[in-house]
Amino acid sequence: MKKINRIASLATIFIVSSLFATSTLATTDFDKLSGRILLSVEDKGQAWYVEPKSSERVFLGRPHDAFRVMQEFGLGITESDYSKFQKTVPQKLAGKILLRVESKGEAYFVDPLDLSLHYMGRPSDALLLMRELGLGISKQNLAKITVKEGFAEIFYNEDLKDEAPLEVIEAETVPVQALEESVDDEEIIVEEIDDLAGIDLRDLELGEIKKFKKTTVKSSFPVVVVDNDNYALLWWDGFAAFSSFDSSSLALDRVHSFSGSSPGDIARNNISQAIAWEKNCRVYADVINDLGNSLSESKVVASRVGEGCPANIKLSSDANNFALLWTQGDADEKANMYFKIFTPKAISVNAEILISDMVDPLIEPAIVWNGEAYVVVWQEKIDQEKAMYMASFDANGKQLDAKKLLIANSDSVSNLELIKIENDYKLFWLENKNEKSFVKLISFNIEQTELSEINTIDIKMLVRENSVLSVVRNNEQYGISWESDNKQIYFMEINSDSSQSSSINLISDENTESTQAELFVIDNSYAIFWQANDDFSKAIYFREIK
Repeated sequence: MKKINRIASLATIFIVSSLFATSTLATTDFDKLSGRILLSVEDKGQAWYVEPKSSERVFLGRPHDAFRVMQEFGLGITESDYSKFQKTVPQKLAGKILLRVESKGEAYFVDPLDLSLHYMGRPSDALLLMRELGLGISKQNLAKITVKEGFAEIFYNEDLKDEAPLEVIEAETVPVQALEESVDDEEIIVEEIDDLAGIDLRDLELGEIKKFKKTTVKSSFPVVVVDNDNYALLWWDGFAAFSSFDSSSLALDRVHSFSGSSPGDIARNNISQAIAWEKNCRVYADVINDLGNSLSESKVVASRVGEGCPANIKLSSDANNFALLWTQGDADEKANMYFKIFTPKAISVNAEILISDMVDPLIEPAIVWNGEAYVVVWQEKIDQEKAMYMASFDANGKQLDAKKLLIANSDSVSNLELIKIENDYKLFWLENKNEKSFVKLISFNIEQTELSEINTIDIKMLVRENSVLSVVRNNEQYGISWESDNKQIYFMEINSDSSQSSSINLISDENTESTQAELFVIDNSYAIFWQANDDFSKAIYFREIK
């Protein structure tokens, strides 16, 4: 599924003013400071975190400092543990920062006083957290706590010396700069992989790599929805963010932000966009019309207590209402998958339908509307055996038929991509076998019981487990992008008969860690967003492919 290996945004947790501290430290309480957030009330409210293992303090003045703390001291936990911690957190984790590494990397702070979990997300959440948990301390007492080596109040890099503390913004929308073009955004020379012998493959014309939007997280999971000349982007920045954008200048319009715990999906119904995401183990949704107005004000559309947190959230639309698909359950073995319909006011049309209780939780399913019904495809996991199935539902959420077996003995290592072509479908996925990776696809008609043969394309490299696969149709061709095992983005084009039509090209800058690509089409040319990170910056990048 489009996940993981991400450290969620917690910078804002540590950089809010000490004006909200509700208590101060007594001189004899130093043995009780493990895991506490301290606010130097006599020194501009500078924030420090007392690292539990060493009982040494770590400076938290700017976003860069907070991210270093997260990366150095964050403790990864399983989804099974996370579900248990909703009730009780072990005392040994008091004051720790917990990372949901099997989900989207969300970060939580364990209050050392009562062992409650506090999600580290957007600035308003941070403000509330500091009001409740910040502990005021005098300069004299603070000086008695050893500063951890390498984490003093200094600048770690010249590029960061002018970085200002993060401003707290409580509004639901935040301004975002348009496309950024800087001197270091030079065109990258593309490296080509060996062409297939005897086949005439066209050369791709690659545009300049451009920095589109800075992020505060390493995994933004950009998702694009296109409807005629309307383009909109959903991304994750410690909260869900959405904006329409101009396809020529790429300038973002008004940006809407939604408090949440992990990213979701976006779909369009001709006049508005629905956004769905997970927050506090519930699925929330909002619908934004083309005037930028909210039609539903972030309502809960799915809540199932006791099954873990929702994941693999997918949306589709019949041009009127919206269809929601999601999984809940064990993050490693198998999960339940549900389906329901909601209106542009985020009002449920039907109760959720349990499609399957054996879904592979690591593989994101696919859903499309075919003009008459929603078609859903997913991978199931029974012991060590895996297989792909499909089912269909009408516009009111009624299941039209029992699930059908599509592919026995499947073993996808990526999300599934389903493309509708008139009355037929093409299903794409990635597989690893014998130290090689392959793009695999089949064509099928939901009324037929027989499928086409599985087409296999050797891409001459290994892909990453849980790689994000993106596929778009462009006239009679299909563009395909994926993540290699060394975290680079590659692209190729195939014909309608599944033959390869272009060489395989490196799209990202080989000097950055690049993941989570999202393909779309602008004026018959391919375009792609992806997340790229290096030692000092994180951003969404953009490139055209012709």
